[in-house]
Amino acid sequence: MYALHTKYYMTEISVSARIPEEIFNELKTFMKEESLEKSASIRKLLSEGLQHWKEQRALEYLKEGKVTFLKAAENGRMLCMGFC
Repeated sequence: MYALHTKYYMTEISVSARIPEEIFNELKTFMKEESLEKSASIRKLLSEGLQHWKEQRALEYLKEGKVTFLKAAENGRMLCMGFC
């Protein structure tokens, strides 16, 4: 999913956050293994984390009967076949 976002020119804003040192150390490991700079690493992890959250929320809504299968797939931004 992240790779799709990098194809388009998006307006970017600056975000500042304090994180525990342990998480920063894990971020440094991620940066090294993925050969990415800090900002690119944070954008990628944030994008992937948000996508995971959307998928989990869509599954929860589906389980609770709040949405149809197709709407859950749409809300989770997934193809119906990948949603099964």
